[in-house]
Amino acid sequence: MEFGGPEVARGQLEYLLTASEHPRIDVRVIPFRTGSFPSSGAAIVYFGAEVARLDSVH
Repeated sequence: MEFGGPEVARGQLEYLLTASEHPRIDVRVIPFRTGSFPSSGAAIVYFGAEVARLDSVH
């Protein structure tokens, strides 16, 4: 399944790299082959706001 192609993926990875430098952001990469792991069944909810900096993920 492909969404956006290589250019979009590159932009997303660059954004994650930049975000990971923030002291309050922790980016973790878990390979698909890992299977289940603690919290893998937890829901991820994205809340979008009118002001982008108020967006949050829980």
